[in-house]
Amino acid sequence: MFMTLLHRLSKLLYKALDERIGKKPIGSARSDTDLPVRSLHICIIVTLFSIFFVILPATVFLYLEPTWTYLDCYYFIFISLTTIGLGDFIPANDYSTEDWDPSYRAIYQTLVSVYLVIGLAVVLLIVELFVTIPQVRSKLNTLYGSDEDDDLAATSVEQQELSQIPYNNAGYSSMDTNEHKISETAELVH
Repeated sequence: MFMTLLHRLSKLLYKALDERIGKKPIGSARSDTDLPVRSLHICIIVTLFSIFFVILPATVFLYLEPTWTYLDCYYFIFISLTTIGLGDFIPANDYSTEDWDPSYRAIYQTLVSVYLVIGLAVVLLIVELFVTIPQVRSKLNTLYGSDEDDDLAATSVEQQELSQIPYNNAGYSSMDTNEHKISETAELVH
């Protein structure tokens, strides 16, 4: 639900930028004017993300976490939103019972969890926006191949591998049972 809301807001921003900046000059292709609009769109999204999901939360963590420096707060945000999650910084972990009431600590940790989930959704949106730039997509296709070619290649390799292994009705490889029968026959002969 939240991702669809983010997508809609992002599309609204893109349409507004496209109407203002992306006016198609006479005789030019649409892709000529599309890159500056996409670039500005991504710059605005990344700037908003930096302000509302990195700088502002780091300032809040600096105020609420007495033993953390600003760099520690930024480090916590970075490792959490990039899903590295080393666990060396945990919000509300350094508090004693005298500092905070346990119910406030639980609320604080819940709000941090909500922030992290929303932040991960925004990071996903930013990555998706970068991948939709035609120049980035073409570079990814040349580095890793196109998606359609990979699917066909993977299917043909899987079919080849599966066709080489005969299976009996019990689901076991008949190669295993044949080797067992051959070893039994060899024992009877000797």
